[in-house]
Amino acid sequence: MENQAYKNEPNEEIMQETSQNQTAGQKQGEALRFTSGSFSLSGFLHLPDAKNPPIIIGSHGLLSDADSAKQVDLANKMLACGVGFFRFHHRGSGDSEGSLAETSLETRVEDMVAAWEMLSMRKDLGRPFGLFGSSMGGATCIGAWSAIRPAATFLVAPLIKGRVLTQQAPADMAAILEESGLKESFFTENLNFDLTERIPAMRNVFVVHGTEDKVVPVEEGHMVYELAAEPKRFIAFEGGDHRISHPGHQKILLKRAFDFFEEKLTLKARTCGM
Repeated sequence: MENQAYKNEPNEEIMQETSQNQTAGQKQGEALRFTSGSFSLSGFLHLPDAKNPPIIIGSHGLLSDADSAKQVDLANKMLACGVGFFRFHHRGSGDSEGSLAETSLETRVEDMVAAWEMLSMRKDLGRPFGLFGSSMGGATCIGAWSAIRPAATFLVAPLIKGRVLTQQAPADMAAILEESGLKESFFTENLNFDLTERIPAMRNVFVVHGTEDKVVPVEEGHMVYELAAEPKRFIAFEGGDHRISHPGHQKILLKRAFDFFEEKLTLKARTCGM
């Protein structure tokens, strides 16, 4: 068990380092398309120079896509320890088919499980699998956990009760509606879920959350940590926002996610505990 809090730690090198990693790592892998329901989804599989590597599957936030900096940076970094990363656009996002207005937790979970099934059929990929999710992507990981049974799950500002998205300040809610083009009824009807009862079955979970998150309150992250089974870890970024946009926080997140997945997914890690 681990429960930590980090204060702001400025780091001016992180953004330059991030952009360099993204450029260098994009070519090491392959673009893929797969089917979820009746939709064709697109993704990119980052592959290390290793035989039968374990794979992390990433799930992005509601209004984000697979080109999320968190996923790209972590995917490129994981190559160094022989772990692959599959990041994909959920239906209605990026160049995947579908409509964002028809998104629900169920469709997001269906997409992630379909991605896992597709990767599981490949003879050149190994085991175990890991999951990485931010915000709505965190909810997706929780919803898909029992089907995939990952060896490690890393959640950033996870959403466990869809209704919290409608409990923001009116100005913040108006900004989300304008950015997304969605109607307010979408949030009350399509995202009317509560994942509380699914969390106790989960283990090997690492949660990070900003204490000043105005989109998904930090209490959601605390609840995931409290309800999940051991072993589990939690980090609170003091003053951190929903996107974990502070450079110092970003660097810590990337380092801890890398260490966690290396520990849980590599051969060396499977001989020791958490």
